[in-house]
Amino acid sequence: MAALVLTLALTGCTSPSSPRAGGSGGRADSGNRGASSGRVLVTPDAARGLVGPTMATNNRANAALSSSLLASYEAGSAFALDNSTYAADRTAKYHPPYTPFTVSLKAVGVTRQVSWPARFLALGTQRSLTKNGPAGPSCGTALLFQKTSASGRWHIVLEPSLDGHQIPKVATAPGGYAPAVSVARLRQADKVPKQAVKALMALETSGRLGPFQRSDFTGQCWQLPNPRLDVASAEASGFSQRDLFSTASRPDTATVALAGGRTLVIFTLGFEDELVATASSSPIAWSHPALAKNPGAAWMYFLGPGTYSQIVERGELEVAVELSPSGRSWRVVGAYSGVTSLKGHRVKATSPGPTGTILTSYRT
Repeated sequence: MAALVLTLALTGCTSPSSPRAGGSGGRADSGNRGASSGRVLVTPDAARGLVGPTMATNNRANAALSSSLLASYEAGSAFALDNSTYAADRTAKYHPPYTPFTVSLKAVGVTRQVSWPARFLALGTQRSLTKNGPAGPSCGTALLFQKTSASGRWHIVLEPSLDGHQIPKVATAPGGYAPAVSVARLRQADKVPKQAVKALMALETSGRLGPFQRSDFTGQCWQLPNPRLDVASAEASGFSQRDLFSTASRPDTATVALAGGRTLVIFTLGFEDELVATASSSPIAWSHPALAKNPGAAWMYFLGPGTYSQIVERGELEVAVELSPSGRSWRVVGAYSGVTSLKGHRVKATSPGPTGTILTSYRT
């Protein structure tokens, strides 16, 4: 989770109000499978007690842009996204405006787990710790913590941003625990990442929203990349673009039972956006924006300024959805995305071309 900034290109544990920077496998409700000692590994009270100290460490890491400190409490795509943000800021020789923050807990989703790995979900709103912190929308977060062994440490492995006024309500069982998700529901949840990839491809090629809402691409606290908009913008500038999404090579799908028979499903997708100049006389002109005005654009410094025939942008997208009680439909309730690498094929400039902000998925 990086710093408190009011820019839509930055989110996750990184910031209380930004969509910027999956997991190590397993599910939030599957830690009780296999051999066990019978002792519950994490209680709801213990889970709540971990959030505040973790946010304090997060603030120190953000202040120093420290990858080593970040690695002490993050792993999976949470670390990949936030560490890429740190790397981009360091590459740009830029230290973004920083406001320490914490998470005001609304709920924790903890099942009775008696064998490793253990997981729990913390849900809450992000709150500035300074009296004169930046104004902005009330944003929420879903922090999936994981510990793989008794000698290990708790790490945040998934951290999609949410709307602060729409925090999902976790179902409760005796003792404040969350009820286990059924095997049938787990099978349904496992299908959602592939369904999301298929839906994003359909949106790009046909413009059909499918399971998505228009607001999924325009939110203040989070938003999905819009592949249809990317293609249209590229073509309007004389280029060709494809946004290619894929499921994670190591699936990290996590599930938590919600009130009313719904299920929260969180997972990571990979993306590769390819921008191609269709004419040698009009290459892609890539430039570096002024970060004082646009701090979320530091990722553009991963590629040097110049003219290119092709640019490939790779990154990860964390998605949170609510699965309906029947399991036959779902809706997106949160996301967190970021660019982890940029590569390009440099060519000599033959004429002035459009600037490098054409990769609109993460335009800031």
